[in-house]
Amino acid sequence: MPFDKRKALQTALSYTQQGRLDKAITEYQSVLKADPNDLNVLNTLGDLYARTGNKAEAITQYMRLGDAYRKDGFAAKATAVYKKVIKLDSGNLPAQMHCADLYAEQGLVGEAKQQLLLIAEQCSRAGNMKEALTVYQKVVTLDPGNVAAST
Repeated sequence: MPFDKRKALQTALSYTQQGRLDKAITEYQSVLKADPNDLNVLNTLGDLYARTGNKAEAITQYMRLGDAYRKDGFAAKATAVYKKVIKLDSGNLPAQMHCADLYAEQGLVGEAKQQLLLIAEQCSRAGNMKEALTVYQKVVTLDPGNVAAST
């Protein structure tokens, strides 16, 4: 019997409405297994994992979703998803860098600079001076007139 995606989605939604989130997650996983490119399911799974306290799996789903949006040229959607990751894990450097890059791609230099400076500060506090310097160099490249970053 072939997989009935519509029925599986209805079942998953029903489980979610009943508060049976573990069962809903299992059902959404089966949908994702049948259709790995279903971005709505990736987002829903991320949300459900976050609600159940499984931050690591939520982040995994959100990163996949953000990467897919970015690849498809949906910068604003990708940025929103990466922000979800940062909300769950404020120290997630890949999500922070993706946000900074997307801001820069969209011409949002101020936001990109702000994000990069936060990353550089985080790297410095962690003792990763080489990475901090690399990030500061990105700030200077992005905004050559920024004296504070170039000194």
